[in-house]
Amino acid sequence: MSKARAWVNVLRLSNTPTLISNVMVGFGLGIAAHRLQWSDATIVPTLSPLVPLFLVTLALLCAYFAGLVLNDAIDVEFDKKNRPDRPLPSGTISKTQVWIVGFSLLVAALVLSTFTQILALYFMAALLCSVLIYTYLHRFIIPALIFMGLCRGMVYVVAFSAFNVTFQSEPLFVFSLGIAWYTAVLTFIARGESKNNTAKRWLALLLLPAAYVPAIMYFTQFQFIWIVLSLGLFTIWTVFTIVVFHLSEKSVHGIHMMLVGFCLLDVVYLCVAAEVPIAIVSGLCAILTIIAQRKILGT
Repeated sequence: MSKARAWVNVLRLSNTPTLISNVMVGFGLGIAAHRLQWSDATIVPTLSPLVPLFLVTLALLCAYFAGLVLNDAIDVEFDKKNRPDRPLPSGTISKTQVWIVGFSLLVAALVLSTFTQILALYFMAALLCSVLIYTYLHRFIIPALIFMGLCRGMVYVVAFSAFNVTFQSEPLFVFSLGIAWYTAVLTFIARGESKNNTAKRWLALLLLPAAYVPAIMYFTQFQFIWIVLSLGLFTIWTVFTIVVFHLSEKSVHGIHMMLVGFCLLDVVYLCVAAEVPIAIVSGLCAILTIIAQRKILGT
């Protein structure tokens, strides 16, 4: 394995579209908040989202990659025994390099956040703390579920906070809680992913409330068709995931399916928020993730 290929695997680049999709939810909620904030105004100021969107996406990617890199650094001894072909235990990448890159990415995430909104900086700091806590405690099941879920949920909050709009706790909090639940279920199922783990396949049904509960809470007749279509797509994909778990020799294929499900969950939330054009972007992110997983490890 070349060093370049090793870094591609360490950074799990095939999952990058799922994070971009998550940012789209924060972006969509920011647009909705701006629309609501100025709904009674005669003259509505223009929301200029491109610069903060670019900066917060880059910052969140740095935070995401930092978590992956540091996670591999912590796991190097475990991987020597259980996954010796991975980049660190195989010696393709040194542990020192990984630590340097990991903490450099953490700093980069924090610095980039300072160029958006002060609230985004505060929430990014909280996210990075969650990343570090997860990194050091992920071998323990309860902390792993809590902090991995918190990390994904905080992506929505940081992304939303990057835009110059009035902070809205709802439905931001509900959506964040929904994806945190989805992440926790995925994390639990993914433990022992290298083995045949079909016994856990029915637990994938626990992913459904992450989409259905927020959709029911914020259902509007105006978005009825889009909400139903997005829920239908998410449900079909979840059922397909259970089938893949049943048919595959190893759980990793089902885990990859659930990673794609992040984007489809985002599609549901964006349809609920009446931001259908942005939901299409999340749908494209799902397709890109599927394509990328054919060449690059997702776990």
